[in-house]
Formats: sequence, structure tokens, C-alpha cells
Amino acid sequence: MANKPKKKALRGVGQPWKGISPADRKRFDGSVVLVLAENIHRLRLVPPGLTQEQLAAEAGLGRNTIIEIEKAMRATNIVVVEQVAAALGVKPYELLKP
Repeated sequence: MANKPKKKALRGVGQPWKGISPADRKRFDGSVVLVLAENIHRLRLVPPGLTQEQLAAEAGLGRNTIIEIEKAMRATNIVVVEQVAAALGVKPYELLKP
């Protein structure tokens, strides 16, 4: 019998790190990259909520950029932080507050 490929689980609310190894999470623990990722994920889901694609369009960025920032797979620059903050309707410093 052939092994069936496993289906990827969708990330749910409050799980911005699903699929990221514990070693990587530990490496970023407390870092600005992690704080930024968690804050963007949390604020994006505030009702009425935005999909990653909607947030990317509002911020003038690619969807993969938002995905990689939320998963802390990409370090970004302050211009992108400002664009995402504007799209979320918050001040940039709010995305960097622990």
C-alpha cells in the first residue's frame, strides 16, 4: 500500500507558529521578529478580520511577504512595518510592543 501524503493543517486563530519547529521558536523567543509576527497575526484577526491576502493588498505587499513575516521566516524593514500598520489601522510602534 502506498503512503498517502499528509494533508497540511490550516493554522487556526492564535497559532501563528504552527508548523515551525520548537528549535526555531526558541531561537526567536522574545525577539522583535517574534513580537512583530505575533502582533500582526493577532491584529489581523481582530473583527471583522482580514485574510493574509486582504492584508497584503491593503499594505501593497505580496501575500507571501505577509505569510513569511507572520511565521517569523522573514526579517523586514521599517517601511514594511509602517505599511502593515497603516493597513491594520494602528501605529507602527504597536506592532513592535511585546
